[in-house]
This record gives sequence, C-alpha cells and structure tokens, in this order.
Amino acid sequence: MVEPTEITTRPIRWLLILLGLLFVIGLGRGAFRQSPAPESGSYTVIAVRFADMETPTLTSSGALTLKNKPNPPQSLQFYRNGLLMTGGVDYTISNTTMTLTVPTVAGENEKFVAWYRY
Repeated sequence: MVEPTEITTRPIRWLLILLGLLFVIGLGRGAFRQSPAPESGSYTVIAVRFADMETPTLTSSGALTLKNKPNPPQSLQFYRNGLLMTGGVDYTISNTTMTLTVPTVAGENEKFVAWYRY
C-alpha cells in the first residue's frame, strides 16, 4: 500500500527533477552565459544616492532649492503641506531650483518635503 505522503510528494519530486534538467540544458546551450567584458578593461561604477525627507530651502524670490540635482528628474517626489505635487503641473524644476506654479504666501507656515535620487 502507498502512503498518502508519498502520493503528494511524488509530483513535486518530478517537478524538481524536470527543473534541474532544464537548468542544465540551458547552461549547455549558453542561455545563462554572461556578456563579455569590455575590451578596454575599464568599468563605470554608478553610485545611486537617495535624499529622504529633505526640506528644500525657500529663496527670497519664492523658489525652492534642493541640496542636489534629482537624477532622473522624474524620481522627485515633492510634498507641499502633506500633498504630493505633480511635476510640470504644480512645479517645474531646473537643476536644483524648483519654481512653484502657485507661489507661497509670505508669512504662511507651509511645509515642504522632498524625496529623490541623485
């Protein structure tokens, strides 16, 4: 008589064997080979940095200045008083300077927070 656990584990065992064979066949055909290294022998290392909960500096003209230039610019998530602003609609950005579509009112206590990659 066949034990119930043996019946339930048999399909899993065959599946693992099949996956192993497919992996070995893929290696033999070069499906998992790495691309060749550049001929020059030099590599470019890209460091991705993040700015989290940065408070932009408000200038006298009403623009906001970030500490770093967002790269890519679409990575910028800018919040004004807790509301997510949309780039090109609520603000524009050039280098590290943000210009608000609706300017801040002098003396109004607004909170600005930004998250971005640079």
